[in-house]
Amino acid sequence: MTAILVVEDQLELLALTAVFLVEKGYSVSSASRPARALKLLESKPIDILLTDIVMPGAINGFELARRAKIIRPGLKVIYCSGKSDFQAEQIGHTFGPLLKKPYANSRLVAMLQHVQGWAFAAEAASPSTLRCYGT
Repeated sequence: MTAILVVEDQLELLALTAVFLVEKGYSVSSASRPARALKLLESKPIDILLTDIVMPGAINGFELARRAKIIRPGLKVIYCSGKSDFQAEQIGHTFGPLLKKPYANSRLVAMLQHVQGWAFAAEAASPSTLRCYGT
């Protein structure tokens, strides 16, 4: 079973996403703050980090992903944001696709399948519309 860590500061979205993913058969951990996410990464097996980019505090999603990859080098990352015009210095060196908010549940599932190396689901956008972040 694939283990996903969902990091989102909007508590309602965090809860809805976690419930949806559990219903789809994923093992889900969740955190509303990056510091909590890092503690979970140290203590639980996590395969995919699904993280918001813009969060309050000193650690944004890009920095969280960078630190998470130090703890778990094989970790796959999916970024989520309503914003998509990030600068290279904000992004850093941790690659991952961007799931633009608001997103359909089918798009989330397709993105998860993609990062696991599976083919895109039929309802998802074509690979040419996929944005990957990282420098």
